[in-house]
Amino acid sequence: GEGGAIQCEDCCGLYVTRLCEGRPGFDCGKFHNHCTECPGFGQCIGDYREAHCERCNKHYFQGLSGFACENCKRKGLISGDYDDDDDDEADDCCIQ
Repeated sequence: GEGGAIQCEDCCGLYVTRLCEGRPGFDCGKFHNHCTECPGFGQCIGDYREAHCERCNKHYFQGLSGFACENCKRKGLISGDYDDDDDDEADDCCIQ
């Protein structure tokens, strides 16, 4: 994490993560992703390929190809293995 909040001479930088869960820790930035669509302070979701589903408000593996939410597919709300949003953007969720 070159942009991490904690910088030292012997490392590339660290991010402070999991504060929203009450379990603060350090991360290099590779798995430091935060969903700001969730209420309150949001939620750490780890994998940068995770996304927030606006239909069911759960996180799901969107991948780099824009897979559909598995939870919504199980409930029959959507079908297919693609992001069926009308826009061409990967996701409207603000992940930091």
